[in-house]
Amino acid sequence: MLNAQQIRSNQANGEIQRLEISEGAHLPEPIWNISVDLVNHPSGNSRMSLGEIANTELVVLDFWATWCAPCVAAIPKNMEIQQEYKDRLMFVLVSREDRETLKGFLDRQSSDQGLCPSWTVWGDSILHRTFPTRLIPNYVIIHKGIYKGALEADQLTRENIQRMLENDWEGIKFKKKEKAITHRYDENGLLYVDGNGGGKEFIAYHSVFGPYNPSLGYGSTKGIIPSENGGRLSFLNIYIPWFYQVAYGAGRNTYYQLNRVVLDVADRSKLIHTDSGLDAKEWIEAGNVYNYELSVGPALGDRFYEIMKQDLARIFPQYTAHEEIRDMDCWVLKIMDRNRLDGHRTRSLNTRTKFDMFGISLERISLNGFFSMMKDYFMQSSTEPLIADFQYPDLIDIELSTQMSDINKVNDSLREYGIRFIKEKRPLQILVISDNPKKDQDEN
Repeated sequence: MLNAQQIRSNQANGEIQRLEISEGAHLPEPIWNISVDLVNHPSGNSRMSLGEIANTELVVLDFWATWCAPCVAAIPKNMEIQQEYKDRLMFVLVSREDRETLKGFLDRQSSDQGLCPSWTVWGDSILHRTFPTRLIPNYVIIHKGIYKGALEADQLTRENIQRMLENDWEGIKFKKKEKAITHRYDENGLLYVDGNGGGKEFIAYHSVFGPYNPSLGYGSTKGIIPSENGGRLSFLNIYIPWFYQVAYGAGRNTYYQLNRVVLDVADRSKLIHTDSGLDAKEWIEAGNVYNYELSVGPALGDRFYEIMKQDLARIFPQYTAHEEIRDMDCWVLKIMDRNRLDGHRTRSLNTRTKFDMFGISLERISLNGFFSMMKDYFMQSSTEPLIADFQYPDLIDIELSTQMSDINKVNDSLREYGIRFIKEKRPLQILVISDNPKKDQDEN
């Protein structure tokens, strides 16, 4: 495959735009008039135009490089074929490399093989633009001034050369025309950023990580929920545990709330601002939050969270994380009096949701919906996880007027509905974030 090469500017030609040449068409005059720099020409010429070989029956432009093993291996065979058909056939070797590199190589090739390779174009950019390819060797066939197409190496045989000279093209397989290169790549820029080399349509996996950035606000997660079709999540000025909460929990379409996370670390002040002695703003601005974005395409959509875990292991090598089952104090929502709950089955035809921290007014909601609202909104700061332990298929109406973040006050209001949060120990899957002992051993 072509590697990046230093392209030499051909000042004598100026900037010649790439010409679109269709297979079966005569080469236009500007191509024949192209003046190229030569090395190893039998008459010692250092420059000439392609027009000087325009009357040759069959011209093969051999695009190659000294570092390309298949290209080099083909040169002796091709030169033997040229010797056989020397009055009708001309190989022109075309390279981007500099004159000194090519001359030294070709001199050694001539000495070792006993064959003098055909004259070679060096420092080329114009012919590469005119007959673009991303793979070498590449053989461009010109028969009686007509561009026939480009061949793979296995198609350039003595038998096929004989066929071409007899104007018999049946059975010769030409390369399919390559798509025009629409995106240029600048090695000084970031790949695929601002269209450098292409856009997001080429990205199967992309992640970015950086320190606190005041331009991005104070803590948010945005993006497209990952699925088998791919996804993208952006974490803006986020504290470290949240990365793990999402990576280890979101694979099950949820996330680990902080009350299901155990921080088994010697210094919690880097993970939780309440353990640092600083107020939240000071703690954030001290560099304890980070920005991270992960984007994957459909090819890796089902591996989003696996990739995120791998990223975290590289980004935060001082920590390790795993999931385990532990007995935890939990608030368990249970049905205490089913008859009372049945008395609140909905009579409404429309769903209505209204709530704030001092009450809720809900119509046509499931008991699971009420539980999720308590767990994810009102009690997200609870030190004990909330657990659902009930089965109830009917929709209900429920109205509470109390401080919704106080579980005991909520329980008082729930008495008339026949449901209650009971504190119990339950085996619960939790996330444990620990200091990485291997990191400490490596440092020692």
